[in-house]
Amino acid sequence: MDYELLLLLAFAAAWCGVYAWGKRNPRFSWNRYILILIPLVLWSLSLMFFYGIVIVYLFLASAVVGFVLEYALGRTYHRVIGERLWTYGTYSIDGYTSWLTLPMWGVAGVIFWYVGNILGT
Repeated sequence: MDYELLLLLAFAAAWCGVYAWGKRNPRFSWNRYILILIPLVLWSLSLMFFYGIVIVYLFLASAVVGFVLEYALGRTYHRVIGERLWTYGTYSIDGYTSWLTLPMWGVAGVIFWYVGNILGT
């Protein structure tokens, strides 16, 4: 099975589960958070078997860079404009980012890299 299809199935499963649980209780839930992350992180790190350890480095670098940029952008915008672009409640750092976004930024970096590979850039 192609990894493109596996990625699509992982997104579909995660978001269907989140939607179903979210309708009953819109508050933060570790179950929903883990349901989103497990298939995506496993997919991202499984690419290591085809592309090598560089995927892990890409995942970690993307996680840190995305996390720092999200904080910097949110804080800068707030200082310049006087309004917040977004706020985080759970595990937040001054409301500009959350520790829970670290793995999401890692997955995003791997997805961007993978799409670039598919498109041939």
